Amino acid sequence: MLHNNDWRNTIQRHRLRRDGSNYSDSSSTTASFSWLVTAGVFVIHLTVPTFFSSYGVFLLHLVEKNYFLIWYGLLPPIMYLVIQSFVDPVCRNVVSGQSLRSKMRAMCAVLVIAGSIAVNVFMQSIFLQVFTHGIFGGIGASVVVIQAEAVLSCHFPSQRGIILQAVIGAALLSPPQDNTLDAVFTNRPRAYTVVDDVEMIDFSSQMNGHSGHSPLLSADRSWRNPGVDSDARYDVPQTSSPVISMRQKNINGVDILPEIPEESEESCSESDVSYNNVMHQEIKRISRYEKNNYIRQKKSTETRVTIHKESKQFINNKSLQKWRTVNLNSQYGDNVNTELPNCQVSVRNVNNVGYSEEERDLSSFETYNVTVNFQRFECSPNQHERLSVFQNIKYILLCGCCEKTTVYDFYIAFLNLPNDIHFHMVVPLMNAIKVPDFFPAVYFYTVLRLCPIVFTSFTPYLTKRRVVTSSSQEGAFTISVAAFCWLCFLLFSPCFLQAKLATKKFIYFIGSMFLSSGLYIMSSTWSHGYIVLGSAFFGLGYGATSATVACILEGDMGTKNFVKIQGPLDVVSGCTILLTSVLLGVLIQNENGLFDCFFTLSVLQMATSIVWIISMLKVLLQQLRHIANSDWHSGADFMTPG
Repeated sequence: MLHNNDWRNTIQRHRLRRDGSNYSDSSSTTASFSWLVTAGVFVIHLTVPTFFSSYGVFLLHLVEKNYFLIWYGLLPPIMYLVIQSFVDPVCRNVVSGQSLRSKMRAMCAVLVIAGSIAVNVFMQSIFLQVFTHGIFGGIGASVVVIQAEAVLSCHFPSQRGIILQAVIGAALLSPPQDNTLDAVFTNRPRAYTVVDDVEMIDFSSQMNGHSGHSPLLSADRSWRNPGVDSDARYDVPQTSSPVISMRQKNINGVDILPEIPEESEESCSESDVSYNNVMHQEIKRISRYEKNNYIRQKKSTETRVTIHKESKQFINNKSLQKWRTVNLNSQYGDNVNTELPNCQVSVRNVNNVGYSEEERDLSSFETYNVTVNFQRFECSPNQHERLSVFQNIKYILLCGCCEKTTVYDFYIAFLNLPNDIHFHMVVPLMNAIKVPDFFPAVYFYTVLRLCPIVFTSFTPYLTKRRVVTSSSQEGAFTISVAAFCWLCFLLFSPCFLQAKLATKKFIYFIGSMFLSSGLYIMSSTWSHGYIVLGSAFFGLGYGATSATVACILEGDMGTKNFVKIQGPLDVVSGCTILLTSVLLGVLIQNENGLFDCFFTLSVLQMATSIVWIISMLKVLLQQLRHIANSDWHSGADFMTPG
């Protein structure tokens, strides 16, 4: 039972919201902390991708100074994409929003990114940039961005497909305010009692009805505790509708009493029979409870997990291939002996042995001795398998409470590496391949990740080649135009956030057409104005495609399948990017290879829009076929032979 001070503190902390849920008085502190989290995430999303997007300006400077050829500049951004695709699935499983270790890991990743920037500035070697900009930059950016999204998801509901650094900042311009008590009672009148002492609590078995039909009000009972001083803040607003009594009255206002039927001999005999049945059931229940209580007292001996002595002889004998069952008794809360032998152990059954279903129902809120059946058998003389299963059983018995790592644990982890690769990489990949839309999703992710990196890396050099009189500042201005159009689209992205799936597919189709048109204009024009126009088209198209592709894939596959394929999707798309970069590297080595590279990306992006059109037509044809079949079957019911 709570103390008086505990009751007071509890009531002071909790209030009723408009939707009926509770909120705390510390919401102002939480709101300010949410602002700090949002500002930090905004800075991370602004600085980390900006460094990698500005690589094109740095590459133009290196090419003009004849440090290396232009096609060498493709290696660092491609390596950055591939490493980020491989590290993202690992970070999603490791990084958490509230863990101090994860935040320290993110700080180390920021230091790695800062170190890679410093190395790129002072050393212009292309092979060194592959390691600094590509490998270390990809790892650091992946850890920092995933950690920022994990922290942000602890304070705000995540909206898939929307870039968080723009939308969340716009949504926080008008933060929600706490509702006052007057507003709560005016919008939702309900009983509200301030308790100053435990003895003042008034419990009642009567239940409130609907508004205006409360039996408490009709019985002239006050909903407020009379021991509390009257305060204007807690006054109930007067409703315009009168209180309707639940009692039946005649014209003169006299209560109509219910009719009491007269008892006969038959009714008395029936009531006696029913009473005897009830008493018989109670006697059976009490006797069963006493029997179960006797069983529990008899079995309430303290035991520990032990291994039968004969098992050692069985383990040493490699030639035996038979099953052997050992019963291990343990009690909840006791110390567990985890010194198991080096044999393969499998948990076959964990249940309450010796108890029936009725007895287990009675023990739902109590603790009993549990008998755990481990079936131990010699499967193979492989030392790796025995150590692996031994470590798993040790973790199960300790319930994960042992977090100290030793050299032996690292040795066990090294031996478990093949099994971990099989279960965490091969098995999810095989399950993802079985999803129908997996390969189209890989194609969409590959093109969507490859286009912005190639655009930001080679647009300044392309502008310099197309317009001879242009400077490096004009090449950087071209990228700024695309970024400005992209941010303009993000301002309108909350408008179609709750749109239908068909609407999102149409927006993706229009955005894909804009993106493909922008790349084609930049690959075929010789005018600076058309290059700026193509850059603007690219920014709008990339904003539309990046904001809707995840929502479309999740809508087509389902949330369960999309979560299942998210890790394999990143890994396979990274491998596809690596293979596509080989083709782009061959194209860039030619004289006009950079323009052919932009044209190839334009064709690949156009193919994604065609795939979406085919999928939309396929769904439409299936719906029309279903409607036609339903109409045919409904009409066939009325057809009779002539």
